[in-house]
Amino acid sequence: MGSYYSTADTLTPNSRNFLEMAKAKAGVSVIMIAFSLALLGLCSEAGAQSAAAKLLYNNPNVVTDYQSLNIGKTAVIGGYGFASFCYILACLLVLIAGIVLSPFIRG
Repeated sequence: MGSYYSTADTLTPNSRNFLEMAKAKAGVSVIMIAFSLALLGLCSEAGAQSAAAKLLYNNPNVVTDYQSLNIGKTAVIGGYGFASFCYILACLLVLIAGIVLSPFIRG
């Protein structure tokens, strides 16, 4: 008798569909988790910009005679802070979606 090896070619159609779906879900999961890391990097950048703007705003050595410049600095601080919050939220949502889609964790 010949030897019989179980490969993807010998699977039933239902088993083959399940295997292909699991492989696709694994790929999407890895991409989503990588995207969440990219969002975390953008969050770090926005937070650093916000902190730098706040330090510049509170620096007594910077001479500003214009009220509009102070209002602009305050807007930059708030804008980067809100962007940082949105990036953190997006990072968490994409990370959770990647974990939910992962066939390694949830099946």
